[in-house]
This record gives sequence, structure tokens and C-alpha cells, in this order.
Amino acid sequence: MDRFGIFAAWVGIVAFFLAIPMSVLGNILTPKLLSFWATTSLVRKERRIAKLRIDLKLLDACIADSNFQTEQLLKGLRNCVFAAIGLTYVLMIGVGMILTMHAHLDSVQLPIFPIPGPHISLIARFRLVDTLASAISLSTVYFLSKALRFFRTASRRRLVIRHTNTLMELKKLSA
Repeated sequence: MDRFGIFAAWVGIVAFFLAIPMSVLGNILTPKLLSFWATTSLVRKERRIAKLRIDLKLLDACIADSNFQTEQLLKGLRNCVFAAIGLTYVLMIGVGMILTMHAHLDSVQLPIFPIPGPHISLIARFRLVDTLASAISLSTVYFLSKALRFFRTASRRRLVIRHTNTLMELKKLSA
């Protein structure tokens, strides 16, 4: 392996292990950074106060509305169904790839992944199917994260905590 390949591998490994701590750190520091940034200019402060007041009105409406929580739960369940369908497709593609490889090793012709044209090799078929499986698995992760976001939004406790934090920041900026 050449030097660039080793460097790229190490960058990938380091990025993999730093991704989660960096995202947690970003979620913790973002509100504090927005608050600090609003204090550096009068125009930004007024904009931030206006945005906080709009958020406060929306949070009050969401806490008072009982249908809001039901809607959020149903949206979360719908996204879980989409994720389950995607996971099923990924599993079916994986089983199909295993069966195709097994049939190829046993010299049996199984048209599990029929791709027109005899000129396409087994490796090319696996690359195509692997790309399809990757796209489906990424969409599955997207729908699962969206479902978790909807479930989290439906929590009355989470809404009350966000309402309290917004009120505290508004009082801090207004003073």
C-alpha cells in the first residue's frame, strides 16, 4: 500500500472516532455561541430576541395543543415504517448477494440479480448491487433519525425544558 493510501486510511479511522464527540460538542456549544454572538451587536441582539419570542409563541402553542403530540408520534411511526422497509430491502439484497456468490462458486446459474448482457462480470454486478444497498441503507438511517427527532419533539417534558431555556435566554438578552 502506498503512503497516500495509508494516510487516507488513518484519516478515515480518526474521522470515524471523532465524529460522535464532535457532534455532541457542536450540539452543546451551538446555543451558547448563538447567545454570545447576539451580544456582540445591537442589530443581532434584536434579531435574536425576535426569534426567541417567535420560538416562545410556537412552544406555548405546542405545549397547549394535545393534537401536536399525537401528530408527532404518528410522523415518527411513519418514518419507522419507512426505515423498516429500507432495512428489509437491505437484508434481501444481502441475502441475494450471498446466494449469488454461492451459486457462482458452485457453477450454478441463478438469475437472482438479472442484469442484461453477458458481458457484465460478477464483480460488476456486486458493485452495482452494493451501491444500491448503500443508497437504501443511507435512506434507512435518514428515516430512523427523522423518526427519533419526531419522537423527541413529541415529549412534553422536552418541550417544557426547551420553553424554560428559551425564557431564560430571552430574559438574559433583554436585561
